[in-house]
Amino acid sequence: MVREISMLYSAFSQGRPSPLPKLPVQYADYAIWQRDRVQRGTLDRELAYWMDCLADAPDLKLPIDRPRPSKSSYRGSTVLFRFPENDVAALRSLAQREGATLFMVLFAAFNVVLCQFSGQKDIVVGTPGRRPSVASNWRQ
Repeated sequence: MVREISMLYSAFSQGRPSPLPKLPVQYADYAIWQRDRVQRGTLDRELAYWMDCLADAPDLKLPIDRPRPSKSSYRGSTVLFRFPENDVAALRSLAQREGATLFMVLFAAFNVVLCQFSGQKDIVVGTPGRRPSVASNWRQ
């Protein structure tokens, strides 16, 4: 990506056209493909598949410091923190070695922590815009 941005910047600053080849697929192609999937019901079938797979997924049972309310409010909170730069560099290095993204490494670590705190072997964790991942049989 850095190489391509450098090439584009160089061409742009010299008034030349983009040196990069045209992409074989444009966003409009993706939008047409996605709309076609919706019209054919593919998306509904895929959603039904995952709903069926996750229907018997256990609730996450984390230790709590007070009784749960009888009705969930779904109100949450945000805690901001920074990782030390050395830790971030080590995590990026791990991700690169394993062919993963930094998000994937942190998400895997988060799943391990949830398994450790809950004592459960199987947990289901989802992220916005992504299909739920099922963490099965985590070992220490």
